[in-house]
Amino acid sequence: MAKQPRYKRTIGKDGKPYYFELKKDNSGVERYLPINEEKGRKKFIEKNYDNLAKPSKREQQKLTPKEQETYARAKNQKDLWRIKGKPLKRWKTDLLEFAKLIDPKAKTRNLDELPTPYTRPSDVDKDVKNILQNLPLIQVETEIGASGFRDRTEASGIHDIVERLDFVGTDGWKIAVTSEDGDVLRGETALNYLKDWEIAQTEQIAEEEDNVAMVRFKYQVQYDDTTRTIYIDVNDTDWDIATSDPIKRTRR
Repeated sequence: MAKQPRYKRTIGKDGKPYYFELKKDNSGVERYLPINEEKGRKKFIEKNYDNLAKPSKREQQKLTPKEQETYARAKNQKDLWRIKGKPLKRWKTDLLEFAKLIDPKAKTRNLDELPTPYTRPSDVDKDVKNILQNLPLIQVETEIGASGFRDRTEASGIHDIVERLDFVGTDGWKIAVTSEDGDVLRGETALNYLKDWEIAQTEQIAEEEDNVAMVRFKYQVQYDDTTRTIYIDVNDTDWDIATSDPIKRTRR
């Protein structure tokens, strides 16, 4: 006889999910008893995570919005890099990915199992410190398809890179962007400006040059360790143009 699952979920006639846990009642008989919705939702997702990995499976289970949120949080935790099973802060491992010290497509999420392993959190902290100290020397490159934002390649725009590194997050850094007019923009306003600026520059270049397929922007970033702010000045940006006859152009 197959072992019964500890947690079970059913959909009531009202369309709401109800959760149950297999345990002994007051008379000592083991049966499914109703449990708190929040606990039940978390346990249901946790125990069925692998089975819910495919969108079709989640649709088949008719997950509620709250269950979808719980699944998204669980996925976020599953995606974290770890050392000996213990999760690390995402912004630190994002920096390691950014500096190409770890491969985001690695088969394992355990840093201690990589070909060049990190065996202690202090090893990660050491490299993170070195990356931060050298951020002013890093040239950030992004690519956008000439036909516009919707046709961007797999490479991310600068605003995506900043978001991925959580520079705007509560445990990350702030971002400050100097616009073409010399205004200093911050936070979401800065990110939106960068996105729109990249698109506008790409469209302008495509009008002036023939057969433009891709524009690669090169930003010189500055990092202030005191205020934990990354600075980007669009007036100090170069770019390459990918065409059938490759050419290089520096921003005027």
